[in-house]
Amino acid sequence: MTTILPQTGFVVWMTGLPTAGKSTAAKALQTLLAKRGIPSLILDTDELRPLLTPSPNHTVDESEWLYGVIAQWAAWLAKQGQNVLIAATANERRYRDTLRHMVPHLTEVYLFCDSEIEQERLRENNLLCFYGGL
Repeated sequence: MTTILPQTGFVVWMTGLPTAGKSTAAKALQTLLAKRGIPSLILDTDELRPLLTPSPNHTVDESEWLYGVIAQWAAWLAKQGQNVLIAATANERRYRDTLRHMVPHLTEVYLFCDSEIEQERLRENNLLCFYGGL
């Protein structure tokens, strides 16, 4: 009798300050993986936050809820054999630790960019006043 082991996908969580390039890096990684025949899905909080919280206010409670949902969603997809790329600030380790306990294959990638570039990106996206400069 042959035993069929369930196939589990992997999860890569790209974290970093706002405008560090998480979404861009996730898309680039997805393209690279696809060229190698490895399918993946992207969960990007820039795209998902407005869908899941129609009037986002970026409070601690909202962020905790959102990152919890993202972690649970990623774990569920990975258990279905999907490879998941997450682009989300998740500035506190506890947000990512939740996922670490749910999936066997989690990689965290911290992205950063030069502070002058970061300030310019915040200005371009009208976020400088929200983050108060870094």
